[in-house]
Amino acid sequence: MRYLSQYRELSQDRQVFFAANVDSHVNAKALADGKNYRFVAMHRTLIEQEFNQLRTILKKNSANDRDFGFYSYYCSLMLEAYYSVYDKPDKTAEYAGINDKLRLALQQPIFIWPEDDIDHRSIKKKIIDDLAKLARTPQQISKIRSWLGFLNIVRLQIVFSRLTVKQSLLLAHELHWLAKLDGMLGMHRDVNTMVRTLDSMTPYFNLLSVGFFAARFMVNASMLVKHTFYPSVGEQEFTWGELFRQEFNKRHCDFLNDVVWGCVNALTNYAEYFHIAAPVANWAIASFLVFDASLLIYRRSLEKADYLCKRDQLLHDKGQAPAAQHKMLDEQLAQLDRDWQTTSATYWFNVAAAMLMLSGFSASLLLASSISAPVCFFIVTIAVAMYVSADSYGKYYQNDQMLQRDEVENKDTRVSLVNMQAARRDFMLAMAKNTFMPMLLLTTLAISWPAALVLTALYIGYESGKGYLQQGDAGQALPPPDVAPAGP
Repeated sequence: MRYLSQYRELSQDRQVFFAANVDSHVNAKALADGKNYRFVAMHRTLIEQEFNQLRTILKKNSANDRDFGFYSYYCSLMLEAYYSVYDKPDKTAEYAGINDKLRLALQQPIFIWPEDDIDHRSIKKKIIDDLAKLARTPQQISKIRSWLGFLNIVRLQIVFSRLTVKQSLLLAHELHWLAKLDGMLGMHRDVNTMVRTLDSMTPYFNLLSVGFFAARFMVNASMLVKHTFYPSVGEQEFTWGELFRQEFNKRHCDFLNDVVWGCVNALTNYAEYFHIAAPVANWAIASFLVFDASLLIYRRSLEKADYLCKRDQLLHDKGQAPAAQHKMLDEQLAQLDRDWQTTSATYWFNVAAAMLMLSGFSASLLLASSISAPVCFFIVTIAVAMYVSADSYGKYYQNDQMLQRDEVENKDTRVSLVNMQAARRDFMLAMAKNTFMPMLLLTTLAISWPAALVLTALYIGYESGKGYLQQGDAGQALPPPDVAPAGP
């Protein structure tokens, strides 16, 4: 048990909880209220893993499994208290809502895990609420950080889609395809004007390629300073050195990524000011694309360490728990393994995207011909689409694994087959949309900016309307925290 020191205290707390024979939500809350901030902060990752595993398992079959219902409630109460002290209002509200529903469910004669809320608000109400959330965004630093990451990946989409469209137009002009098309349509398009329109975007994206990284670095740095040197009452249970170490460990990958790509982009995009030759600048970018893949592999190793630590804890807890709890602990171990397989596959998908980007960008420098350039930049565009679609791939992988397990265990596969096919369709649509829509918008811009403006508005309206009409998480504009590299 190599991680014993990290979870020993939490395992002992679990034994105490079940030994107390908690039989009401009031008792569970009293135990949760007795935990200080230091305890929860030191074990927050393990507690969240515990809660998420139990939630997934009990959603499937929770009838009368009241003991673990109380323990789930206990974990969720601790997490609500933690995020309240840590000043993350969205997470605090999320766990507060869960706790309200769990408390009511635990008061019923038969405990059934409460269903997720269905959003019955009108589209008008959703839009008003989302605008209110947007207005509050400057007060929520974590949302600003998420927006910066999201906008930066959109920047990458536009940059490489623009290069693909530009090189394709030049090749089509060189091969006289555009002249033939103009003859068929009875119109004339000036390729030079179209290329100048696309090139006019370059100065702005050069600035953003440095600005986004600098802004996110400052946001993370401000959060580190806030929690280290201006701690809340609960955080004062730690020394400033412990607080600094905790905050830095949470953000060191982002710090590293932002510093590296902020500096690389500043030097290469403004190479003439630093007296750097263009070929040197281009190969510098290609070299640092290796850094992207390496950082992803490192992030995966950190996630794997968390997974192994939790697995060690569950095995240790099983050895200490009475036989009546072994079935649930076995299910938790199985769920933990499934979650890790999905997480690992998603990381490797992102690593594959990083290597594809490296290959396409390097090939564009090595081949350097009018025929190869569009193909090479299109490969890079696909790589960026993979980054953006990684979450959809993770859901597809997860559902595919569920289908395979049902087949191996000779279970009814009808539901898992439908879920897998739906997830696969969503992933394929996401890849197609994230690959071709930016190119379509930029091609339209090169031809007519009013038409591009209308098309962009229609596309945003379609995506927003689709989100508002969906149930559950409808209306949430931000993606999950990105692990994809953010350069070049």
